[in-house]
Amino acid sequence: MHRPDGISFTYDGGYALVGSESTPQIAVIDTSTHALVDTIMVSSPPTSIATSPIGTYAYATTRYDNSVSVLDVESMSVVDTIPVGWEPWDVVLSPDGQMVYVSNRGDRSVSVIDASTNSVIHTIANFATEPYGLDISPDGSYLYVAGGSSGAVHVIDTTSNTVVGNLGMSPHWSDYTWDVAITREGDFLYVANSNDEPDGNALQVFCIDTSNNLIAATIAMPDTDGDGYPAWDPLALAICPQRVEVYPPEPIPFYFSVKEDVLSFANDDIVVSDGTDFALFFDGSDVGLADLAIDALAVVSEREILMSFSSAGAIPGIAETVEPADLVKFTATRLRPRTAGSFELYFDGSDVGLSGENVDAVELLEDGRLLLSATSRIS
Repeated sequence: MHRPDGISFTYDGGYALVGSESTPQIAVIDTSTHALVDTIMVSSPPTSIATSPIGTYAYATTRYDNSVSVLDVESMSVVDTIPVGWEPWDVVLSPDGQMVYVSNRGDRSVSVIDASTNSVIHTIANFATEPYGLDISPDGSYLYVAGGSSGAVHVIDTTSNTVVGNLGMSPHWSDYTWDVAITREGDFLYVANSNDEPDGNALQVFCIDTSNNLIAATIAMPDTDGDGYPAWDPLALAICPQRVEVYPPEPIPFYFSVKEDVLSFANDDIVVSDGTDFALFFDGSDVGLADLAIDALAVVSEREILMSFSSAGAIPGIAETVEPADLVKFTATRLRPRTAGSFELYFDGSDVGLSGENVDAVELLEDGRLLLSATSRIS
């Protein structure tokens, strides 16, 4: 990919979506292997990407045709195109995933998109200068807009879709506010600021206390080339999503198979749930299990799954027929949608006298032994 620009991660963290400033494509990178696994073609170079917090779709600004491409993150394909303002720059979603906000540099506006209909329902227009980077408060109440050559940050009330504040960063007319990023708790807003002038006075990041909208700290950019001036302009920001322990603790993932096709899952799939939501973890049809139903299973590592099947059948990569009393190990190179990897026979039931039994539960103990149950009497 030439000149990568803009990155977002799928909800589960499994993939990174990377845009480009010069080519009409989005690179899909498996974050566990750091390998390029797919390329999504769009209508023009995508320079900003945002993924829905509910995990279904991603949105990419395609700057040169004044639109936003909607991507299905399971099929990794474009499923819709939304016309917006002139030269869209940045995109961000509300915390509940219901609204999509797009800054349009060319006509100095922000488009508000209803994610349920993929249509623009409001346009916030008449900014004095071109809007650039966007971010939204954790409760979704306020949208922060970097004001470009105004050297300011605009504050938008998302209920009324009106500008309710303008935060001035510097008295220098040549200062540019390029991007904004708010902390997870919403207490501080960081603003990337640069200057056209050679004195470098405005090559810095401002930290704003959102309780009073005043600058709490200023972070100067370093002089990395030794000429007495900052070596680069701060153009983009990101906040590290620091993990905070909460009570009750986060639920432990629960993995299971289904006997019939339910919840849009098939009986050759493995489903993961946190007690509230369900997601595809292993897609058997991607790896040749379309005619076999998974019975017992154990996820023994991030990339390894033990499984048995309710009937005998052929498994890709295993020479002999796999019986219901056997266990197979799947080693994944990719999980969730677009599952990929290899199978091997892990436990041959006939070696320990199992014949006709059906292994319906399995656990791998810490010492390497297997704990099994079966539907028939074992003698």
